[in-house]
Amino acid sequence: MEDFLDCEICFESFALHVPKILGCGHTLCDACVYKILSDKKVVCPSCKKQTPIPNGDVSQLPTNYLAKRMAEKKKEESAEKGKQKTPLCREHSKKLELFCENAKCMKLICSDCKGHTKHEYKFIDTAFAFYREKLVEKIRTNRNVVQKLVETENLINNLQKEKTVAKENVKNTMKRIREWSTEREEFLLDEINLKANKSLASLEKQQQTLIQLKKPLDDIERNVFESSSDNAQFSLLENVSTYFQQIDKISNTNIGEPSPSKSNSFVEFQSSGEDNIKSLVLNFGKVVANQTETKTQVIFETTTPPSSPPQRVENNNPPPKDYRQIFEGRELSVRIYGPDLKQKFEFGKGFGKLDHPQFCFVVPKEWFSPNDSSSSSKKKEPFSDEDLLVTSDFSNHRVLLIKKVSGKVKSAIGGGNGNKLGELNGPTGICVVRHSSSSNLILVCADHFNSRVQSFDLESGKYLNHFSNPKYMKLPFSIAVHQQTGEIFVANSESNNISIHQGYRPSANNNNDIDFGTLLKVIGQSSIFNTPLKQPLGLAINSKGEVIVASHHKIDVFGGIEYKLVRSFGSKGEGNNEFNQPSNVCVDTADNILVCDSLNHAIKIFNPEGKFITSFGKKGNDGMSFDSPIGIFLDQLSGDIFVADSENSKIVHLKL
Repeated sequence: MEDFLDCEICFESFALHVPKILGCGHTLCDACVYKILSDKKVVCPSCKKQTPIPNGDVSQLPTNYLAKRMAEKKKEESAEKGKQKTPLCREHSKKLELFCENAKCMKLICSDCKGHTKHEYKFIDTAFAFYREKLVEKIRTNRNVVQKLVETENLINNLQKEKTVAKENVKNTMKRIREWSTEREEFLLDEINLKANKSLASLEKQQQTLIQLKKPLDDIERNVFESSSDNAQFSLLENVSTYFQQIDKISNTNIGEPSPSKSNSFVEFQSSGEDNIKSLVLNFGKVVANQTETKTQVIFETTTPPSSPPQRVENNNPPPKDYRQIFEGRELSVRIYGPDLKQKFEFGKGFGKLDHPQFCFVVPKEWFSPNDSSSSSKKKEPFSDEDLLVTSDFSNHRVLLIKKVSGKVKSAIGGGNGNKLGELNGPTGICVVRHSSSSNLILVCADHFNSRVQSFDLESGKYLNHFSNPKYMKLPFSIAVHQQTGEIFVANSESNNISIHQGYRPSANNNNDIDFGTLLKVIGQSSIFNTPLKQPLGLAINSKGEVIVASHHKIDVFGGIEYKLVRSFGSKGEGNNEFNQPSNVCVDTADNILVCDSLNHAIKIFNPEGKFITSFGKKGNDGMSFDSPIGIFLDQLSGDIFVADSENSKIVHLKL
């Protein structure tokens, strides 16, 4: 009960402050309410509910007079007890007035206590205030123990549920296998009956014919062997001509094919492949334990995850590290894609103009190679014989696939403003991944104004799947895919966070898409003790698995299992280490960071720790001039840089 008489943030008694009641019913001291006041509202540290503060005046909140009176009464009682029992020095029977701070002492002493001359000490009141504050800080830093306990208990409950579900999946799957086995057994038994009965019918017909022929033959044989008597002799000789005729008739009778040999008539069950079936059954399925900080799963999977998608051939020569020499020492070859697709690059009819491209992505032509293992005699032609430049054509509500060399549009996905599945409304961030079982290339696209992420088959343009989250995914802007886990990271500009979702992977019911988009974790969520993200736009993942975010005039880097903020750099301005709405980031193979500094109309390059290297670009519409560039992509093979120059409605290709 006494815990409710202290503020749960500063742990000081309500006797020292004015206890204020929040809208959720919890009570904090007025001093702490002022500390956590932001935008005329406070977030309760206990239940996370928000309480509006009219005009930001904390005094207008209701006062908890009961807690105030009880805290003051408790203080008076404590003071009375202190008067009644004043501690005395056991050795000198004098009042304890000092506290020795020597590491070997750390105890109360009186003025006559010896051995403390050279030690540091404080008066009791001062020592009490000092060490109480130290303990409060220690307690505050370890308050997450309770939250961790709740999370652990939730994980245990979820794990128990997952355990039950996994067991049921095993039972149901093995039941289906037994049903298939029974079905196969019945089929094989029917096959045996069918084939055996067919042979039996033929043999039985032959049997009846032979029985009819055997009877007269038996009669003749009996008369022949009984011919020793005179009468028998006369009878044999009198009928010998008839007997020969009957035997010849038997010999000339067609009794069908000769009786089948054993090898032809025997119906046999050949259990070829039994060892393979045994191996398949004994190794069928697997139990996978997936655990993160916020989620624990035990899953029964019935398929084996396919190999990772083919990667581009490694560049034996790593990308140049001295970007300063590249951009300041020589003229670069620059190619422009757009804005008039039809006229300038002969893209064909119906594509019109590129209008405010947002992001771009290069798909290497090697990814389109036909599958050599195909049994088809006619080989499938690759979808493209060139690398494809994929770009989100924002104002045309579509994604364009452009041949990088010839500059011709291969195809378009989407088109037309809409919110139905398969329609786009302001596409922004894009990425291309490979489906985990079909091996098809999948376009994953941030459908910005529809606040969702959609996936399409890259070659056919067919809609496949989507995911959204009304709480954590508002106005998604950019996308990145973790190369090791396949997880999809989404920068949500209005939700002010990075949401992590399950990518394509095999699942227990052989439906690769069932878990697609499942929310796994959220980075940068607002809290009392952590600085939240503000309008995150650009997103990239380096070789260490760190998440690099372009967020409101600075770059934030999150790392570790919990994706905590590990470093930030930049502020608002026009200098080398300053930004004006950075919109996108990417990394090279050395983890150098390339930033698209949109409203400064420039590209800035930093080392992995955030130290400025060089920059290029200025406002304009020719060569390496830009007007509010949004997206940047670095081709890991060639080292070339592609910039989506939004206001100029073009893609700039810088050949390094």
